[in-house]
Amino acid sequence: MFLVASHVMASPNLSTTGHTLVIYIATELAGLLLHLFVTIPLLYFILARGNAFKVYVGALQALLTALATSSRYSLSIQCDVFDHAD
Repeated sequence: MFLVASHVMASPNLSTTGHTLVIYIATELAGLLLHLFVTIPLLYFILARGNAFKVYVGALQALLTALATSSRYSLSIQCDVFDHAD
């Protein structure tokens, strides 16, 4: 983050640099969303013959708890995803 910020501030043309940075961030987010909603569910369906979105719904509370507390250990609080997924 600080390396990007120092590069942006050192640039003589902030408009072009900001536009390039916005395009980069949008590309990264599009790739992550494609992976999350297309690639992973497709692989899950092919390999496990199940619905990956049911697993997402089952893990949602544990993932939100982990995000809110910044703790990876809170995933084990209610991570009985596979009991409720099928």
